[in-house]
Amino acid sequence: MIYVGIILFLLIVGDLALQYYNKWKTKKLSISIKEALEKTGFPLIEVEHNQLQCYFLIDTGANLSQINSDFNDQLSLTMLDYKSTATGVEGVEKEMAWVKFDFKFKKYPMELEMQNAPIPGFKIFYEYQIPVVGILGNDFLQKYGCVISYKDLVIYPNLDSIKNRKK
Repeated sequence: MIYVGIILFLLIVGDLALQYYNKWKTKKLSISIKEALEKTGFPLIEVEHNQLQCYFLIDTGANLSQINSDFNDQLSLTMLDYKSTATGVEGVEKEMAWVKFDFKFKKYPMELEMQNAPIPGFKIFYEYQIPVVGILGNDFLQKYGCVISYKDLVIYPNLDSIKNRKK
């Protein structure tokens, strides 16, 4: 009977340790959107691209991610050999080129194929002097299993999604 008690105790301790580990792992990967929301009213995250700090707008209403072509000269983009059309909220259809963009989210390398076109509405970020270079949409959020906590005002990817993409 004592062995059953010891095994039960070890299972409970192991489960608690796993829960704390998962919380620690999540916190380690999380990026706060609180400051950006307070300053600009927009959920922005900072990423690193070739040792350049830049920002993206998180847009859960966008199916595809987009990089602002106004920054093409400042970023190292791999142009892809296909184009697509997209319809914006104004209902206008535009043809867009595609690029591959490599960046780091915290210290983890990520890559994403993105539409490449001017984003005129981003001029608002110039007054805040924040280099917002694009939009991360649902393709990014799904690819990296991202979770947005509106309670804690953080976003974090699933570490397993990042590690599995390195293989």
